[in-house]
Amino acid sequence: MYQSKAEQAFHGRNANLMSIDNKFLLKGFDFDDNSGSMFKAKADFYHPETKTVIEFKCHKLNHTVSIGDGLYLKDNKQAYAGNRISPEWLQLQFGWNHSAVKQAIVSNELWSRGFEYVVVFHDDTILSKGKGLRERDYIAEQERYRQLGLEFMYESEMVYLLDPDYTEIYHD
Repeated sequence: MYQSKAEQAFHGRNANLMSIDNKFLLKGFDFDDNSGSMFKAKADFYHPETKTVIEFKCHKLNHTVSIGDGLYLKDNKQAYAGNRISPEWLQLQFGWNHSAVKQAIVSNELWSRGFEYVVVFHDDTILSKGKGLRERDYIAEQERYRQLGLEFMYESEMVYLLDPDYTEIYHD
């Protein structure tokens, strides 16, 4: 049902959300990446009162621009580094499922169909490069997400998201 222990713990802290343990909500939704390759998407949770689809993440998003680009970058990095780099790290760095571009494509399509889509980060997620929080990197990463039209927040900010009277929308 859950893709990770962190996702399960998130749901435990936010029991008012519906877990999307199948693709019922996004069934019939096809998406195209920036190269025209079709893909399917599965979100993690849904809040029916606000029609909000939630994708939960514990790591910052990468900037892979297409499915093929992600596969190419992962393969090249793996070929260069061999087994010195874990498959999990490669997936976080280059995987399409961890791409801000992919999340923005899904967000924009769902928004056009009357749904809100928000990437919710665990409160301990560092949205900056390297180890530790560097303010300029943090701000730059947030700006990249905003330029893509991606709505995002930390888990502790969800009180606003789950309020049906909250009307701030980041889409034009």
